[in-house]
Amino acid sequence: MKKIIGVLGTMVLAVLTAGLVVQVPVHAAVENGWEVVDGNAYWYENGVKQGTEGRGKEIYDPGSNAWYWLDAVDGGRMAKSKDVYQESKADDEGNMGKWVRYDGEGHMVKGWNMNQSGIYYFDWIYGTMAKGYTTIDGAEYYFNADTGILERNLGKVPEFGWKNIDGNDYWYEGHVRQGYSINPSYRGKEIYDPFTNAWYWLDNIDGGKKAVSKDVYQESEAGDWGDYTDGDGTRRGKWVRYDSEGHMVKGFDRNANGTYYFDPIYGTMAKGGAVIDGVLWHFNVTTGIHDDSDGCNLEPFSDYYKFEYAYKWGNTSVLSAEDMAFYNGLKACLDEACQYATPYEQELAVHDYIVLNCEYDDVNYSNDTVPDASYRAKGVFVNRTAVCAGYTDAFQLCMDILGIPCIKVSGTADNGREIGGHAWNAVQLEGEWYMVDVTWDDPDWGDRVYYNYFNVTDEYLRNHHHEYTCEISAKGTKYNYSNFPHQI
Repeated sequence: MKKIIGVLGTMVLAVLTAGLVVQVPVHAAVENGWEVVDGNAYWYENGVKQGTEGRGKEIYDPGSNAWYWLDAVDGGRMAKSKDVYQESKADDEGNMGKWVRYDGEGHMVKGWNMNQSGIYYFDWIYGTMAKGYTTIDGAEYYFNADTGILERNLGKVPEFGWKNIDGNDYWYEGHVRQGYSINPSYRGKEIYDPFTNAWYWLDNIDGGKKAVSKDVYQESEAGDWGDYTDGDGTRRGKWVRYDSEGHMVKGFDRNANGTYYFDPIYGTMAKGGAVIDGVLWHFNVTTGIHDDSDGCNLEPFSDYYKFEYAYKWGNTSVLSAEDMAFYNGLKACLDEACQYATPYEQELAVHDYIVLNCEYDDVNYSNDTVPDASYRAKGVFVNRTAVCAGYTDAFQLCMDILGIPCIKVSGTADNGREIGGHAWNAVQLEGEWYMVDVTWDDPDWGDRVYYNYFNVTDEYLRNHHHEYTCEISAKGTKYNYSNFPHQI
């Protein structure tokens, strides 16, 4: 039979065996501070031994003004002559995780330290073991990234500016090398040198070395061509290029692969459509190399190329605010046509859209005051009023974007009031040409569409008040409206 008895603050273990009582005193715990047992020191707080859970505990003793490690593997015993990894604060930047060293007295080592393996350095505030490039009292040293053993003294470094080491340039601020971290997830740093008025990239993969002849992806401000918009509405994310001198490239740049363009302010590599000096260029969306594989039917020098590009790529950034009214009208027409699969159906959809959404500019025509817009597709898609040249231009533009062969035809026509200049189109379907006069299929009243001049022959048109000469011969009949009506 066994019993534990508490007596006046001490513990007495009483063992009752055959009437014999044997008492063994057990030492009372220290309330706060150190207790030495068998030459080993243990730390107590409120009578509870510390450092017995998890890996252990880092504690500060105000009596000795020193930090200690209580090692759980040894029952909370003060660690001596031991390196310990801790998840506590490692530097002023708030990084966590560090190797620290405790000397023969159990004190956390700070500053220079040497043992049989080599020379080390520990931060004066946090006790963090130095690894990689470290500046100490204005001089730079390199400590092995794994062991922390000093490998090289690189000498004094500038407070601000460049230092060339082994033929490579490194940038310092406050005597500290920039673009470098022992953390492998850190990529580097973009810096501006006011002395050269240029931007540079310091590459962590090369120890913060100035990058030369290299393309680098950065998450910094990128201007209109940035990959994404952050919470503040700023465009960020860009590929930039650094030349053989390490300067950020801006403007056009050429190498063995081709021609590139970089934003003159942010250095962002252009990809996709980009308006440069008023001209729309296309660059490969992956590589950034200028190419002609933009999927557009119009030539880049065409006045309407940017509108086709915006439509096919869904990229209205190539358009100005003034362009958007025209684009919206054109898009509505093309969207209507693209609901259908065959060229004939698409052609007919464009024909119907123009007729239903535009009126002949008869007032200005009668007063000889026709504005320039009425002679162009702008009259149809923005002002919704045009003369025959505007109808023809709008129809031609849509056919070009849809990839349906089409030309403009001009001649004279007798409208019953006068014989005057006139314009219309010819389209090719399945190898045969047809004449299309959208203007004359637009009645002067109501939401009606005529098809009297939709996909007709030369013979028909000439028999109905049109005179002209043309490079093609329109003899097709299969896709005349009366023979092949539009089915919706």
